[in-house]
Amino acid sequence: MAGRLVLDRQHMIALLGDPDFFEQCPAFLWLRTTALQTKGLYDQSAARKCCGGDWAIMRPVVDAFFKNLKELQEADPANIQPVKTFLETKKGREYGKIVIYYRATKQQPHPLRFTF
Repeated sequence: MAGRLVLDRQHMIALLGDPDFFEQCPAFLWLRTTALQTKGLYDQSAARKCCGGDWAIMRPVVDAFFKNLKELQEADPANIQPVKTFLETKKGREYGKIVIYYRATKQQPHPLRFTF
């Protein structure tokens, strides 16, 4: 029985910092250069802090990824199948559902739940 994979912002940061993701998910190639450069800055900020990188650095890239992911699914759910396949390959198992909880701003009372 396939379980579910829940992604938080750390998972999305790791995903967007992986060059292989963009090769296997061509719908996001437009974000590749920005994401990889921004991930480098995020990693540099983590070296200066005791508790990880500065989320404010990655937030615009993760926002753009999340928005595009939702738009692709609304147009045709098959558009985001490569993302699911990539995650399943990385994790080494199949998932019935992949769930992302994401809050774009602190003013948003509850995180958005996105399932594919």
